[in-house]
Amino acid sequence: MESSDICALCHRESPSGLWGPNENLCLGCHQEKASINCVKCLNKTYDTWGPNENLCFGCHQENVSINCAKCLNKTYVTWGPNENLCLGCHQEEDPMKMVQFNKLIRNKLPIIMQKEGFIINSTTLSQDEYISNLKKKLIEEANEVSEANSNEELLIELADVMEVIHALAKANDLPLELIEEHRLRKLSINGTFDANNYVNYVEVEVTNKTIIDYLSNKKDK
Repeated sequence: MESSDICALCHRESPSGLWGPNENLCLGCHQEKASINCVKCLNKTYDTWGPNENLCFGCHQENVSINCAKCLNKTYVTWGPNENLCLGCHQEEDPMKMVQFNKLIRNKLPIIMQKEGFIINSTTLSQDEYISNLKKKLIEEANEVSEANSNEELLIELADVMEVIHALAKANDLPLELIEEHRLRKLSINGTFDANNYVNYVEVEVTNKTIIDYLSNKKDK
């Protein structure tokens, strides 16, 4: 059966067997797939679409993917004639946008990110790589502490620092109790930090190589 015969199933009462240029015959058969707000749909004729064709795809083929089931099953109900069709499913993509992370993230975040539409490319690190990246993460979080402008922000960033410290201690088999013991020991010997002890500079005899070397090394670090 030719396409014209298919249309004739609906329009068999046409006196001439042909249809006038102003009558939208196909829309009658394809109203569930076409849009009455779309000029291209209203001007379609039997020779430009078949009864099972995805009508929107015919007009928007440059904006959709033939490999995407969502694109092929779209109808006028879910997109308009001028809509970027991929945008509805992939708002941040053109068609996909890559954003480099190259850092550790918390282990519950991938599930949350995937639910929000992220496609994650990740790597399982060796133990040495893991420890190295934890140290980088500690620096990253410490920098965020330095940028905190309120107690609320400071609380959040200090908590992040503590989380990295916990992970780094665990990765190196260092009990937190042992770290606290060393902290208290150093506190009893050298004290803590307060506002009265900001040092501008020190002077030592030029012959005291041991102290000069020590201070030079501390400055470099």
